[in-house]
Amino acid sequence: MSTIKSSTEHLTLNADGSGKDLKLQTNGTERVIVKSTGDVGIGTSSPSNSLHIKGDLRIEDGTDTTTRDYIFKTETNGEFTITDSVGSQEKLRILPAGGITFNGDTAAANALDDYEEGTWTPNWASLTLGNGTSTGKYVKVGRLVHVTAYFQMGSTSVMGSKLESTNLPFPCPNLTYSGCRYENYQQSSYTGATRTNGNLLRGYTIKTGSAQALEQPANTVNPFTWGTNDYAELTITYYTY
Repeated sequence: MSTIKSSTEHLTLNADGSGKDLKLQTNGTERVIVKSTGDVGIGTSSPSNSLHIKGDLRIEDGTDTTTRDYIFKTETNGEFTITDSVGSQEKLRILPAGGITFNGDTAAANALDDYEEGTWTPNWASLTLGNGTSTGKYVKVGRLVHVTAYFQMGSTSVMGSKLESTNLPFPCPNLTYSGCRYENYQQSSYTGATRTNGNLLRGYTIKTGSAQALEQPANTVNPFTWGTNDYAELTITYYTY
């Protein structure tokens, strides 16, 4: 038996019995249903979650003097949008295939479809790391990748004929240049260039000549004779596939 009970200023609506639902109607049409399982449906009689809304959702800040509201909506093509009620300005769109666009942009090609931060282990080709340290970090936004590779020489580390890592967290399809830094521990700092192509990351120093600046691979004696605590930090930003 269904009951309505008022006690100590509390109002209880109860659909008694197994499998019985609580329904709210206006003008003979069901508007809200509370299933016997506890799921609530607004605009649907078959909610599949704790709160299931069929239709648009509007959220208003009652203290906002500009009466700026935000409308959450699933479009007919399956895209989900958040729109500012002032001027009906779309702020965000989630595409069914994945990716987010902003401020009214609906082009899938412009969608932000990936963001991640992580670490990777540089594979130094001719550097014997020994008891030195080496780290790699990256940030990936869509196809844009920013990579940092760092190592510091230990007492048993040996610099080889070139400063080169034969791996990257994501491959680089085109030749790309950026900067790097070399530190002769507690003495001098040197700047250089970082070059990447495919899966190679290579460090260079810049030598100024009478006619032009020349790239020279960092190696055993370039830009200095490497020793304990000397380090290099290579950075590069590139587009992956």
